[in-house]
Amino acid sequence: MDGTQVEVLVTELPDDQWPPPGDQLDWCPRVAALDGRRPADRRRSLAADHMLRDLCRRWHVRGHWYRPGGQPACGPGAHLTASHDGTWVVAAAADRPLGVDVVDCRRASAWVTAIMSADELDQAHAEQPGTPGSRAWGRAWGRAWAVREAALKRAGVGMSIDPRALTVARGPDHSTLCLGGTWWTVGLPDGRTTPVAVGTVDHDHVLALAVEPPVTVRLRGHHLS
Repeated sequence: MDGTQVEVLVTELPDDQWPPPGDQLDWCPRVAALDGRRPADRRRSLAADHMLRDLCRRWHVRGHWYRPGGQPACGPGAHLTASHDGTWVVAAAADRPLGVDVVDCRRASAWVTAIMSADELDQAHAEQPGTPGSRAWGRAWGRAWAVREAALKRAGVGMSIDPRALTVARGPDHSTLCLGGTWWTVGLPDGRTTPVAVGTVDHDHVLALAVEPPVTVRLRGHHLS
């Protein structure tokens, strides 16, 4: 098959039902880094790790580990990325570098307006008429943040680059993507650019995928066991 092959796992994490008691230290290579985190963040990180482990099995690659900045990595044959926010956890594997980010739009803040590009503001005004800062702008804020974080993950730099240093413009649409959203082009300070597609997981959550088109995406739900 031509183009980038991507598999995306999504799961809605049930409240206080996972992981089972006593089942946290046996398999998560990142568990020590989760000490001191809020219980909800810890649970989501453990779920993401569980999903990455499943992707490694499905892609027949050596088990994953984490780079110093927290980015997941695995043996030759695949690239990994993961994200979580609100009630959703997302993990993805591809045969080329990629980045993913999920954002709970109910938690998005008005300050994001200050870093939005002209294209982003134009689309937000078209979709959400009214004064910026109202709750109706939550999806526009969530999308703006998700686009930037997914791009930085794909570049392998994470949040070491200030999101305000990025340029974001509407990109050409690519029909091979199954998310049903819009494409954006993100420019990094070093001159690199990356395409990012943004769709929705549900009414309150946006999902951004930074990946080189043409791309074939397999999106499926994941059952935490």
